[in-house]
Amino acid sequence: MTPGVGLIMIIMFGDVLQVLMSCDRYLAIVHPVNSRSLRTQRNTVIVVAVMWLVVSAANAPLLWQHDVVYYCFAGQLRSACINVNIYSDTTHSVGRVFYGCFFAFAYVFPLSVICLLYGRLLRHLRNRARRAMASALAELQCR
Repeated sequence: MTPGVGLIMIIMFGDVLQVLMSCDRYLAIVHPVNSRSLRTQRNTVIVVAVMWLVVSAANAPLLWQHDVVYYCFAGQLRSACINVNIYSDTTHSVGRVFYGCFFAFAYVFPLSVICLLYGRLLRHLRNRARRAMASALAELQCR
């Protein structure tokens, strides 16, 4: 595996881990009793292992597409690890599809899920605080 492919896998896995942590926090705060059986160490290990497999499988084609390309710049021989399919494609269709999918599934989708979960979590906390305040005010009025 070339260093570039490893970096892409780490970035994608980091996004997946952030989504999983957001799900865990949401379940722990919004559904603490019901989610207790789901949020175990065993289930965590299983989910993280499955995510490693999914991210690795999604990036497996990149293992064969990346290679070191040597070029001359300012009189010096340099090298770069690049996706040779994109580099050699004159229509740029491979790059558009690859980077479009990468942007959607490694950035937009995880960010959307995280924002949705934290938005619901904040709404839940705000409603709980309002109920607690209304309850405290009702108790004070009864005295």
